[in-house]
Amino acid sequence: MLWSPAACPEYGWSHEGLVDAIGSVLTGSGWLRCRTHFANNLRAKTPKHAWPMVAGMLNSVFEQPDAESVHRQYRELCAALDGKFPDAVALIESAETDMLAGSAFPVEHRKRIRSNNLHRRQNKEIRRRTDVVGIFPDRAAVIRLSAPCSPNNTRNGPAPVAT
Repeated sequence: MLWSPAACPEYGWSHEGLVDAIGSVLTGSGWLRCRTHFANNLRAKTPKHAWPMVAGMLNSVFEQPDAESVHRQYRELCAALDGKFPDAVALIESAETDMLAGSAFPVEHRKRIRSNNLHRRQNKEIRRRTDVVGIFPDRAAVIRLSAPCSPNNTRNGPAPVAT
């Protein structure tokens, strides 16, 4: 089981207390760092002229077909940047466990768990809808308004209405 950092979506980093609490409650779970936010952090540590090369190498890591290949490509990324961009290499090495936590999943699943932006968009849409309405007569009205935003809505039918 993986836990995505939706609690701190702007940063995509792990709050140590939060990670420890999740690890103690959800035994066997891991922390999955958001690829999008990691790439933003890595871009800040990389010279502007070298970013396209580094971004291409980073993307190649996650396009590998299996976990072993992902880990090998990640080590090759570190080796290729070692000596050229020490700050970027330090960031990459420190985030290895968090970034590769989802590599055991099949490729088609990795596309869905690579970022927490989906959660951010859903929360923003629910917030927008509830701000427009303002006051709800009952709990069922809130669920009817926010249920279409749920990703489970398209797969499992409409969300159950609370009474």
